[in-house]
Amino acid sequence: MTNWKVEIDPESKVVTAKIPRQRDLHQDGIRFALFETGQEVVDEIKRLIKSPPKTGRVYMFRGRPHRASAPGEAPANRSGRLWRSSLFIVRGSTEMEVGENVGDPPYDIYLEFGTKN
Repeated sequence: MTNWKVEIDPESKVVTAKIPRQRDLHQDGIRFALFETGQEVVDEIKRLIKSPPKTGRVYMFRGRPHRASAPGEAPANRSGRLWRSSLFIVRGSTEMEVGENVGDPPYDIYLEFGTKN
């Protein structure tokens, strides 16, 4: 036996069906899809950071040469800080945020736009 409730508005002839728990089940499914998508995005971010070759300039870092990423490339992996801090957060069934959680301002802003140094 179902607990469906069907109503028909006599003036507009609009049929409304109220199905218990369907909204909750759909929201759970959307939340799951956001979680799966977030994990895929973070995995791809990490893959791009680790994938060579980078084509930017070469400079010395701690006595060793390091090749930076060129504009338009994913950041070169120098310390692993950005790679380790990549994450996603799912908020309810309507919102997902992907980014990193290190520093204030965020480290990825320095990588994207540089610093005065």
